[in-house]
Amino acid sequence: MTPLVNAAFRLEGSGGAALLVHGLGGGPYELQWLGEALHARLGLTVEALRLPGHEPGFAMPHSGFEQWVPAVHQAYAALVAASGGALVHLVGFSTGCLVTLRVAQTGRCPGGWR
Repeated sequence: MTPLVNAAFRLEGSGGAALLVHGLGGGPYELQWLGEALHARLGLTVEALRLPGHEPGFAMPHSGFEQWVPAVHQAYAALVAASGGALVHLVGFSTGCLVTLRVAQTGRCPGGWR
């Protein structure tokens, strides 16, 4: 495992893909171990974004749901477009679960839901 880093990351794979969304007080490092495992074991392209307002450090974000949902939707749409029709998973941790559920609830994800 590589050292944890609080930065967005992308691991290119050869099959489907997964978008990882971190929690309220954290960052992409919360899901780095999972992303590396999905990439190594399943060959998925894995992308983890840093939600708006979540700068490196220990301060609580100066942003909210209104900024996070569109950011996740945009990242998901870009990953779907780049996947060539392969299945793209949304994975959320803690508050990231609520954000991904909201994106799913709106039904605005390209390619529909499977």
